[in-house]
Amino acid sequence: MFISYTDIGLWASDTAGASWYSATRAGVPRQWVNTTYWMEFDPAVRGRMWAVMSGTHDLPRPKMWRRASPDSCNGRSGAL
Repeated sequence: MFISYTDIGLWASDTAGASWYSATRAGVPRQWVNTTYWMEFDPAVRGRMWAVMSGTHDLPRPKMWRRASPDSCNGRSGAL
């Protein structure tokens, strides 16, 4: 079970939600672990998951671009 959320990151549970752990402990650059916008399992590769992460919170909200261009975003998508 997984949950992705802005300001929380990507979390996983092996206990049906009774306890949770960070799913970004390894392999994700530190500046991106706090904001996970989306995740999907790869239908072609068993065990591979893709996620969209960013170092910028609330990307869809215009207030985030008052001081900087959207081109300055430092996030990316990739396999976990």
